[in-house]
Amino acid sequence: MSKNKLSFRVDASKSIGLGHISRCIELARLLKNNFDISFYSKEMPENLISTINGAGLNFNLIKNEDIFFNKI
Repeated sequence: MSKNKLSFRVDASKSIGLGHISRCIELARLLKNNFDISFYSKEMPENLISTINGAGLNFNLIKNEDIFFNKI
C-alpha cells in the first residue's frame, strides 16, 4: 500500500523564512512514517536542503509556481 503524499511549499533565505522552514522540517519528520513528503522551494540555503534530504525527505527546487502546481 502506498502512502498518501504531503507537500510543503516553502521558501527560505538568510534573511527570511528560517523559522518557518525549521518548523516545517520538524513537522515533516514527525509525519514521514505515514506520508510520502516532498518540499518545494524557489529559494533555499544549501544547509537546509541538506537537512531536508538528510531527514529522508524529498527536496525539489522549482522555478515558478506553475511547476509546483503541476507536481501536486
